[in-house]
Amino acid sequence: MLQTASRTQIANNCASCGNALTWQRDFLICTNHSECPAQVENTLEHFFKTHGQVDGFGSKSIEKLVSAGIDTLEKIYNSSVDNFQKAGFGPGQSKNLRDELDRSILVETEDWRFLAAFGIPQLGQGDSRRLLQHIRLNDLAKLTQEKIMAIEGFAEISSADIFSGLTKKRPIIKHMLSLGFNIYETPLLELSEAIKSPITGMKIVFTGKMIQGSRNQMKKNALHLGAKVQSSVSTKKDILICGEKVGFSKNKQSSKTWCPNHE
Repeated sequence: MLQTASRTQIANNCASCGNALTWQRDFLICTNHSECPAQVENTLEHFFKTHGQVDGFGSKSIEKLVSAGIDTLEKIYNSSVDNFQKAGFGPGQSKNLRDELDRSILVETEDWRFLAAFGIPQLGQGDSRRLLQHIRLNDLAKLTQEKIMAIEGFAEISSADIFSGLTKKRPIIKHMLSLGFNIYETPLLELSEAIKSPITGMKIVFTGKMIQGSRNQMKKNALHLGAKVQSSVSTKKDILICGEKVGFSKNKQSSKTWCPNHE
């Protein structure tokens, strides 16, 4: 049975590293980012999960790597089969891990997915795509907080967080790009607006399992035709493209925010 506490107990120290916690707006934050085991593991796991092209780097593998001192993306991508074996992985698994890392560099990855994988506050996949419609990955160092604020969809607080996060992550982003990742670039908005097609400027949402082709490829095609691809159903959309097995929540949202649906 739940009972009301007489006094709220608020932690003063991080449960993982013991570092003093700091209030940032409504949240208690551990600022020991580079040495807090929980944050180091979460950062690495987030990268591989969001990148989506690397198998074998789940929470258990990440925990083992961090315990062995292989605790940054630089160290992981520079590791050999022998390094992985010394970290406690078997010969076969060590080879698979190295092969997966090599494959992740060769396979095509959207620039917005690559950027979102670094876990910058306020910069998820949707906002990464929005940002990269205005600037290339290699030019992120030229961004200022004011330039971010000038982009539709970014407010003052989120722009400050994004600018701060990009500044801190700049060295690792630069290093990872130097490895030669096969990056698919989001079409720049200024070029997309110059495209003349039936869907130029339209806000389109894709949902469900597509029968002909993948959803990601359809999104790329729509972007190349000048459309603005969105991730969620809202009143700010013009077309909803539905595949199979569309979730109940999106069907319900669609009926409330009517627009042409195409199946």
